[in-house]
Amino acid sequence: MAMLLVGLVAVTGPASGGGHVPPIVIIGDSVSVGGGATSGNGWAYILGRSVAVEVHARNGATTGYFVEHPLWRTPEPRAVIVELGINDWGRHVDPATYAANLWRIVQTARAGGDEPVLIVDVYEIPTRKGSWKPYRDALMALGEDFTLIETGPVELTADGVHPNDAGHAAIARAVFAAIK
Repeated sequence: MAMLLVGLVAVTGPASGGGHVPPIVIIGDSVSVGGGATSGNGWAYILGRSVAVEVHARNGATTGYFVEHPLWRTPEPRAVIVELGINDWGRHVDPATYAANLWRIVQTARAGGDEPVLIVDVYEIPTRKGSWKPYRDALMALGEDFTLIETGPVELTADGVHPNDAGHAAIARAVFAAIK
């Protein structure tokens, strides 16, 4: 497996014997970094064992961060996967602002071509005050310019926010099924 780590960007994937394989670009928060998983068992790392991925993730990131810092834009990616929202919800960002930010991210991704944009739905977090429902409703009102990846319930770590290894594996399976 080839791996390159530069700042907030990690590129992983099977080493190719020749020819350029467009990566799947992942933008996300601590869940995409692998928060809660043991080393190398975060969902993006698991996905990177099978396909070329370029991960742009930051602990604590919100949708607003990636609107303000569109450095994740890669020419001709195979797909763009967005895993954001937990920190918007936790910081009580208005659901309409969350949706507007996601819309801008989707449009930025679409500006380079017709690659699919997939958004990983946020799993319910029992310890979080308030409901995810207003955010999900705002997301769904955006229309059909993206594919929603529903992960279902995931097992969480003791912090009650981050998935454990089994939770990360469940997210990876849902994402892999969506990109096949």
